[in-house]
Amino acid sequence: MSRSSVKFNPERFQEIRKEKGHTFASLAREAGISQGTVRHWEQGRYTPSLESLAIVMDVLGHSPTEVMDVPVGTATLADLRNLSLCTSQEAASALDLTPGGYSHLERGLVPLTPERTAILAHLFGVPEPAIMAAWQRAE
Repeated sequence: MSRSSVKFNPERFQEIRKEKGHTFASLAREAGISQGTVRHWEQGRYTPSLESLAIVMDVLGHSPTEVMDVPVGTATLADLRNLSLCTSQEAASALDLTPGGYSHLERGLVPLTPERTAILAHLFGVPEPAIMAAWQRAE
């Protein structure tokens, strides 16, 4: 599995929760998770899964990417995929690869063709040079 430099921003998460007028209890109830989970996210003790974060941020009316940070110039293909909320299975399917084949691509073990670059750029919503730079970081 590729290393990701995407980090959950608990301070921004708390800010959004409070802006929307939610308590731990009200947000947890609407999102179908425990109050403790929300509290631990804000304390930085736990990092939410992308799936859980997507549900909670939908309740808050915000995109999960608003609470996900990636240092400039460090994004890998895994980071770009995560920021686009795309699963590795979805990326593999878009490229007509097996999940293992896509994993090899994310890790820089197989070539990134111009066709694959274009597909991933469209899928992840970023320019093609960002895809190429991210792939090169895996090498």
